[in-house]
Amino acid sequence: MTQERDVKLGDIDDLSLDDPPHSSNQRPPAREPARRSGGGGGGGGRREPPARANGGGGSGGWIAATLVLAVLLAVVAGYFYTEIARLQAQMETRISESSEQLGNLQSKLSETGESAIESYGKLQANVGDLNKMVKEHGSEIRKLWDLSNKGNKDAIAANDAAIKKQAQSVQSTQASLAELKKTVAGYDDAIRKAGGQADAVRKQLDSAVKSVNDSNAQLRTQVGQLQTQVDVLVDSLKQLEQQSKNQQTAISRLQTRTSGQSDQRLKEIEAAIQAFDAYRIQVNNRLDQLER
Repeated sequence: MTQERDVKLGDIDDLSLDDPPHSSNQRPPAREPARRSGGGGGGGGRREPPARANGGGGSGGWIAATLVLAVLLAVVAGYFYTEIARLQAQMETRISESSEQLGNLQSKLSETGESAIESYGKLQANVGDLNKMVKEHGSEIRKLWDLSNKGNKDAIAANDAAIKKQAQSVQSTQASLAELKKTVAGYDDAIRKAGGQADAVRKQLDSAVKSVNDSNAQLRTQVGQLQTQVDVLVDSLKQLEQQSKNQQTAISRLQTRTSGQSDQRLKEIEAAIQAFDAYRIQVNNRLDQLER
């Protein structure tokens, strides 16, 4: 009667998904033949199977990495939001300062224009008074000429000299009036230039506000892209968890059937584990690329 020999398959839970698979040619060591009990009885007692090794799960690490990535994205979004708020505050401060400076310049120009207009009015009044005086003197001269009938030449000469002086004074006043007109024209040019500068400042402010709005839109687009990548990563992790559950179910089913199967079935299980490890490596590489 031949002695029974069992191939030691062990427990399928001892296989770790993260450990490299054994070579397909490697077979489990043969069990030592059971010792016969005294009296030549039947088959001897079997040796106890080795204790199971705790298989390390890979899903916990991916969940932690996802949480860390989500926290980093939240920190980056908060930083960008703070920077945008700070830039907007600076732009508003500069706009208010420019508006105050423009208001001060307009008030100064208006005051200068008003004083120039007042001076021009006073000069016109003086010129009118001088013209009246000239007319009055001319009338008096004509009266004296009629009375003296050229007998009072010295007085006439003095009057002529006075008239010349008055004429010179009128010419000087007219020259001053012309200079004042030039000054007023210069003030008008300064006002026009200030208006052009104000328009340029407004355009610069509008351009700055537009650039800030464009930066906000770009930041929103980047945050949306990062959120999409996070969603893809979460979906990948869910798929990995589902596949891991399916593998565990398949392993449990295989565990109930391995008692009477040959080494060929064990090779198929090892091939499935190798395929799962290869897929896990691809997912790891993809996650590393996303983190970079």
